[in-house]
Amino acid sequence: MKDLHGGDIWSVAKAGGLAPEAIIDFSASINPLGISRAALRAVENGKALLTAYPEPYAAELVAELARYHGMPAANMIAANGSNELIYLIVQALRPRRALIVEPAFGEYRRALEAVGCVVDDVVLKPSDDFSFDVEKFHEKIKDNGYDICFITNPTSHIGGLIPRADICKVIEQCRGDGVFLVIDEAFCDFTEGGSCKAEAGAGDGLIVLRSMTKFFAMAGLRLGYAVAPENIIERLASLRPTWSVNLPATLAGIASLRDRSYIEQTRGWFKAERPYMEALLGGIRGVRVFPGDANFFLCGLDVTATGVEAPGSLLLSRGVLIRDMTGVRGLGSGYFRVALKSRADNELLAALLQELTGRASVSSSVV
Repeated sequence: MKDLHGGDIWSVAKAGGLAPEAIIDFSASINPLGISRAALRAVENGKALLTAYPEPYAAELVAELARYHGMPAANMIAANGSNELIYLIVQALRPRRALIVEPAFGEYRRALEAVGCVVDDVVLKPSDDFSFDVEKFHEKIKDNGYDICFITNPTSHIGGLIPRADICKVIEQCRGDGVFLVIDEAFCDFTEGGSCKAEAGAGDGLIVLRSMTKFFAMAGLRLGYAVAPENIIERLASLRPTWSVNLPATLAGIASLRDRSYIEQTRGWFKAERPYMEALLGGIRGVRVFPGDANFFLCGLDVTATGVEAPGSLLLSRGVLIRDMTGVRGLGSGYFRVALKSRADNELLAALLQELTGRASVSSSVV
């Protein structure tokens, strides 16, 4: 079964006879503050330029990313979402044998298999709260002939941040074994201290992927970037289509990176709202909330205790979309994922889940 990404409000709306804007979407983990007002103004002010081609290689945007992260622009490349970069990486490196740390974003496997690569995996276990075990990883990767490894940090679908000491060991192990390492940090804007961007710019064999989708709420504009050694950036740039980043994305991206008020407001919302929502979800009978550090929660549902087999369908009948993890490797039926949203939306979801499970031990006033 294909692991579909969250956020497909279009298909859901069409199937259910709903207006897309009427759906409360918990399936995609997007900043509920919305796109920065400064970004919206920048796009509005630049509309007269929409008849012109954008910069061929988004040079001004890359320069702003470099300033934002305090890194050389030569170590960065922008693209039409980090998804485009996943495919460019695979095209550039042409690996024969790959390792993916699962559960993971399904596009890694699709990109690898598209070039005939044999894909293996190491699967995080619910018995360990899906935590990453660096020693088990080392056992798996050592002497197995892998050319490339994909790992997410915070971990994909669970959202747990791998401790910095452990992720540095992973980098060292991969470099020692000649395995090219790709670390997808799509959610790392919420936990910036755990980023390996500096290591990617300073050494060989490592690419860090970043996204403007989650923290900066730019999913519809498609904007992502990578940090890597200069020679790898050049190889990716040679394969990337001209005008990969459109003008509205460029204007909004630059303005968002400069909007310190928006960035601070987002971090303040996240710091306050995540523990609040975790307490709400954790108090619902039959729902297990796995530890995480990102702007979403992976939950397990005890069907026997709750009598609920399809929470997604029941919630959708109330206009709420969650992410069913049935098609995700390493998860399957009984697991669902929900985004962290506004206080009102979070309380609504918790109340609906409480209603579905029959009774609850907490109310929406939990702090």
